[in-house]
Amino acid sequence: MRHPCLFYPFKVKGRFPTYHPGPVLPHWKEAAESKGYIALGRGGGDHQTLVLGCKKCGEPLLRRTIVVVNNNIHCRSCLRPPYDDAAKHFGATTIGRCQGGDRHDRILTLSCGHTKKLQRNQVKKVGRGEVNVDCETCRHKRYDDEARLNGWRFLKPSGDRAAYGVYRHKCGIEHQVSIGNMKTGRCACPRCGPDKGPVRSGIYVFQIDLPGLPLMKLGHSHRYEDRLHRDLKIDKDVPTAVLRYHPMSSRYLAQTQEKAAHEILKAKYPEWVVPKSVFGNAIAVKSEIYRAEALPAIHRLLNQIVARHPAPPLTLDLNKQS
Repeated sequence: MRHPCLFYPFKVKGRFPTYHPGPVLPHWKEAAESKGYIALGRGGGDHQTLVLGCKKCGEPLLRRTIVVVNNNIHCRSCLRPPYDDAAKHFGATTIGRCQGGDRHDRILTLSCGHTKKLQRNQVKKVGRGEVNVDCETCRHKRYDDEARLNGWRFLKPSGDRAAYGVYRHKCGIEHQVSIGNMKTGRCACPRCGPDKGPVRSGIYVFQIDLPGLPLMKLGHSHRYEDRLHRDLKIDKDVPTAVLRYHPMSSRYLAQTQEKAAHEILKAKYPEWVVPKSVFGNAIAVKSEIYRAEALPAIHRLLNQIVARHPAPPLTLDLNKQS
């Protein structure tokens, strides 16, 4: 005898599930109850599918009988809030699932306004601060901003070399350059200049105020602004300051002048030289650290260097953007 086509009076995934007559076996009920669900009856795709109701939120869902007995059952309505809360911790908003993709994927709107696909577990890890979320659009813009400072434009990541990008120079040539080198300006154009041409550098004086121990660092660098935390690994909680910077026409000139200044300081004022054992791992160098009393002498030496080698005119900068 054919039964009339009946439906449950609520929707599951946007459709009213079909009602299938027949008993709900006791072990099916027990399995559903043990997992936090009420077995409402048979329904859905066939008579081996159960219509369940979540005890916590009341959301209906369909599961095969074998799944109810043998597997864990996850209510999507109950799963959603923890991931939504985790997303809010890093300023993101959950849009929904990734249509046609992995069932664990979620589409998020980040605080910058761009969208990103993350797996549910990644959302929770970012929310807990275990990993960082990265917006590809913003990252590529940052690469382009760094490239513009040196007369280049960022086009795309390199397809075959990690940490490299494809850039276009102002002369029109396209070239693969290390993203780190582009950030620090080490990116001579193979058409406009030699692959290893002169690179601007300069001598700097840093003040590093370790707890109870003010120190001075004399050194040379092309991008001295990045050196304090990127290269010297100084904790961001430690007060630091760039006291002085004198640009020079080449890295070689800056290196030789700085080395000569260190030789003078060590020979005339050995009591001002601070050994590695004093500052330990607080500064990622082995030498070239001085006590604060050395600052006037460092300034005098730098004044002599400035007199011998004035700062080069900006028009000589091969990497200057036109």
